[in-house]
Amino acid sequence: MFCPKCGTNLNDNAKFCAVCGFSIAQRKTLAAEHARQREQTPPNVPYPGDSNNNSQSYMPPHYAKVPPSSGEKNLKAIIIALVSFIAVLVIAFTCWLIFAKDEKTPEQAQYDKLNELIGSISEEVEGGLNEKEAQSEDKEKPEEKIEPEQKKEPEAHRVNVVDSVNNLIASNGFGNSVAVAVVDNLTNESYMCNGASASYTAWGFYLPVYLAMEDRYPYDYESYKSGIMSSNAGTCNNSANYAIDCFGGPAGITGYIQSNFGCSVTSYGRKFGVVNSPADNYTCASEAALMMNRLNRRGEAYMLCYSPSTFGVYAPSGTTMYAQLGTENVSVRNNLNVFAIIKGADVDYCVAVLTRDGVAGTGFVNTLLENINIQMKG
Repeated sequence: MFCPKCGTNLNDNAKFCAVCGFSIAQRKTLAAEHARQREQTPPNVPYPGDSNNNSQSYMPPHYAKVPPSSGEKNLKAIIIALVSFIAVLVIAFTCWLIFAKDEKTPEQAQYDKLNELIGSISEEVEGGLNEKEAQSEDKEKPEEKIEPEQKKEPEAHRVNVVDSVNNLIASNGFGNSVAVAVVDNLTNESYMCNGASASYTAWGFYLPVYLAMEDRYPYDYESYKSGIMSSNAGTCNNSANYAIDCFGGPAGITGYIQSNFGCSVTSYGRKFGVVNSPADNYTCASEAALMMNRLNRRGEAYMLCYSPSTFGVYAPSGTTMYAQLGTENVSVRNNLNVFAIIKGADVDYCVAVLTRDGVAGTGFVNTLLENINIQMKG
């Protein structure tokens, strides 16, 4: 017997085709039913199952569904298991991303820090470029008349500084023998009092040498720089003289100071501690006060560390004084020079007091400093 569907040779007793699953038993049953119906059909009426019947109403017989084979069942189970496994992997990976997203390896943390650094540098560069562009735009604009650096006008009481100092000097008859200059560190306002631009002997004025060394050799000769500003006069002299030699002598350091610091009076004609020299060292009160302001802006007011009380000079009430002092004669203490930065609760200023002709001693200098402080406080 052959399978009516696929043509496979089957046993006569087979109920299903082993290849395509066709139901042989059902086929036999349907064939018997067709034979019975054919016998009951009149001879002149075509039977739907006849091969010569051309009727359009013929419907093929419906057969029962073929049950799936064991191989098909196993394949379906494998597919379901594989899909389930993949789903579990996807869920696990998603959970790992959620709970481990904030955990960074050292390499990742270092990479993030590098990105932040690059970002900050980019912002700074961009800001610098924007500033340069703004500056170039400002250059193209017509010039406007404005105050230098748009500084605020000094308070009304500050106008009295110059008048008060000059009146005090004049009332003591020292008009040609005392020079004073004051620079307010809070506003950068300058108060050039009596004789501020006049040339005076620069006794005890080591600061220009220190500033020249810091400017020319910012990372070298540190011990000599500290020695220049020492509280010991011998150490100051030795360190300052070594610095002068670094510039080729007094003329060399004078040229450097005048070229780089905008000075015209400050000059060195001899080394420190040398007596009976035909040349001397000079400065003026205005240049001295401005150089101290330069030191203060560097945050180094403390470098003026000579004790004023050694010369009988004292800080004004309620203030701290950072100073260098010098005199022609330590015993007599005449021709006294005071280079000081004075700081208090509401004051911060530089003051240079230069004297000559032996007319002004420590008593007058202390009175002058107290008067200046009162005016600066208002």
